[in-house]
Amino acid sequence: MHFSGTPLPWKGIQIGLQAFAEARLTGSEYWVVATKRERGWLENLAAELGITHKVKFFGDLPSIEDVHKLVASADVFVHMATHEAYGNVVMEAMALGKPVMCFNNGGPALQVNNKSGWVTDFTSAKDVTQQLVRTMQEIEADKSIAVQKGTEAVKQVTYRCQHVPSGVAFLQSAYQEAISKKNHQRVSDSLSIVS
Repeated sequence: MHFSGTPLPWKGIQIGLQAFAEARLTGSEYWVVATKRERGWLENLAAELGITHKVKFFGDLPSIEDVHKLVASADVFVHMATHEAYGNVVMEAMALGKPVMCFNNGGPALQVNNKSGWVTDFTSAKDVTQQLVRTMQEIEADKSIAVQKGTEAVKQVTYRCQHVPSGVAFLQSAYQEAISKKNHQRVSDSLSIVS
């Protein structure tokens, strides 16, 4: 299990750690990449949960390549942010062949599906934790599940990278056309709209 990023409370690292503690996995570790200054509260949480021996904190890594190597050596990428506009780190993990655990909201939910990871509805803290516990136990019992989803994650990222440029060009064209019509309408109707 792995998280990489700024450990702000809304990033949901504590949710992943709580589930990891409750899953009582014997052959797994939870890795967190975060600066020492930012991770103190997570170290305290790991101690409270009794899992300090199973949680490995990595400080500032020298380069993005080092972060990518670490992510590539993990089995699963956990990104339980309660809100996230896009989450580039999710796409990076998928490109490295890692299935992603995330909530069914915001940017990560647009990138991940149940073929490339585990998308969890945010219902209640207890329900979410139990869903994550079951998923973590399932992965530890059969790592081939993570490998299959990781393969699908790479396929999805590859597809998006091949097809997004034409989609972006289409959207830019559509926006330019809409703006052009709007500007034309402003002049002809003498209407002023601020947006």
